[in-house]
Amino acid sequence: MRRPFLAYLLAVVLPAALTAAWGVVAARGAWQELAETSQIRVGRMALRALEEDLAAGLPPSTAQVGRATGYRTALLRDGRSTVSTDPAPPPEGVDGAVLVSGAGIGEGTAAWAVVVAPGEPPGAPLPLHFLLVTGLLLLFASLAAWIQLAGAPREGRVLSVVLLSALPAVTAWAFLIQADARYREAADEAERRDLTRALVVARLRDVEGDPASVRRLTGFHAWRVHGGVVAAASVEGPADAVAALPAPPPSFTSTGTVATPEGESSYVALRLPEGGFTVAAVVPSPERTGRFGRNAAWAAAALAAWLLLAGAVAAAGKVRVSSGR
Repeated sequence: MRRPFLAYLLAVVLPAALTAAWGVVAARGAWQELAETSQIRVGRMALRALEEDLAAGLPPSTAQVGRATGYRTALLRDGRSTVSTDPAPPPEGVDGAVLVSGAGIGEGTAAWAVVVAPGEPPGAPLPLHFLLVTGLLLLFASLAAWIQLAGAPREGRVLSVVLLSALPAVTAWAFLIQADARYREAADEAERRDLTRALVVARLRDVEGDPASVRRLTGFHAWRVHGGVVAAASVEGPADAVAALPAPPPSFTSTGTVATPEGESSYVALRLPEGGFTVAAVVPSPERTGRFGRNAAWAAAALAAWLLLAGAVAAAGKVRVSSGR
């Protein structure tokens, strides 16, 4: 193997491949964080429902909340399972299971907690064809460099190698940009799914028409709209944009974004049996939606700095060789 080709692999292809590999690992961590946030929200709803059940002297409805949201859940009292979905979630500490502990929930000194796990294994954050295209482009750059550098020096080879060196870097940068776009879409979709689950649980407990109860149960702000007017709300402030929302279909929810007193918010609307509809909304967090993008920007900048350094070292070496002749 010729030394120029080995230098090309080490200085250009390998850093780009490592940057893309970092993107894959970071994507898995970021997507897992989204999943855990959703699970924690379900667990907290189950604990709030438990608090209401205990106050009313009712049997715990943890399993019902789990089935309504599509999560496997188990209610623990003093560390022992009392009621759960079928199948039950794996123990806390096992991959895919999240433990949500309750504080100040009655019945003496009993410690309550909920174990939450997804009903089905989550899909891969990045599709296989996306990874294959990235790998093929890096492989193409390596093969093309072998053709360019394995033979005797030719006129114009330097320029062609310089242009070829841009391919691995552009591939890695495009990979990070596309992964960031997919993460933002996944974060927005996770918020809408969480809002939908929240309204399903509110309807299960027959409080979907009371914004204050929806807020207390789910943690999301809510409005009840009837006849184009906000009849009740869990947060004070002008809500003209919420009142102007179209009514959702009778048997389905509607989603979108709307201006609220807290800012531009993702919302889910649910039609009420007595007329009108309830809107639940959450303001997307820039820290959450931009989490992957900020780290990806640092990785892209580091790759660019490395390639500039490698190019400067290679140019300086060529100048020294030319001067020594």
